Amino acid sequence: MLRAINVGGRNRLSMRVLAELATGLGHREVVTHLQSGNLVFVPAVPSEEEVSRELAAHLSELGLSQVDVMVRSADEMATVARTNPLGGDPQGWHVTFLQEPPDPVRLAALDPLKGAPDRFLVVGRDVYLSCAGRYSDSVLTNSFLERRLGVRATTRNWATVMRLAELANAPATQ
Repeated sequence: MLRAINVGGRNRLSMRVLAELATGLGHREVVTHLQSGNLVFVPAVPSEEEVSRELAAHLSELGLSQVDVMVRSADEMATVARTNPLGGDPQGWHVTFLQEPPDPVRLAALDPLKGAPDRFLVVGRDVYLSCAGRYSDSVLTNSFLERRLGVRATTRNWATVMRLAELANAPATQ
């Protein structure tokens, strides 16, 4: 999942170009979802860190600034899709994917009531959100979580999380 890829404005990137880039780097079974930097593929290298660094470097070469890449395995996406530790209405569910696990001291300092009535729970590199209203009206934004936790992040709504998990765990079509 790419952070800071926009449908319009700064850092525009067509999903066709993104798919071609990933294929050119040797990744297989490349599929994009929506126009917001969602990419599913079988990686050419086993290291998440290497995949993230390689994609970010090539995106920078295309003139895209400060695009962070959050990588999750198919198993990790399946776990996220099966997990909803907050309950409530799925319409208000989101997941913020962190680039790395947050520092335990910063995590402990994060006030769980800060976003009320919205709720959150950090599980490893993922922040589960349950928004009472619209995500755009919540204080629990990427910027808020990045500042408080000190790590880069990107957020997806629950429908997108479910679709990415489905794509990542689909049998290969040959």
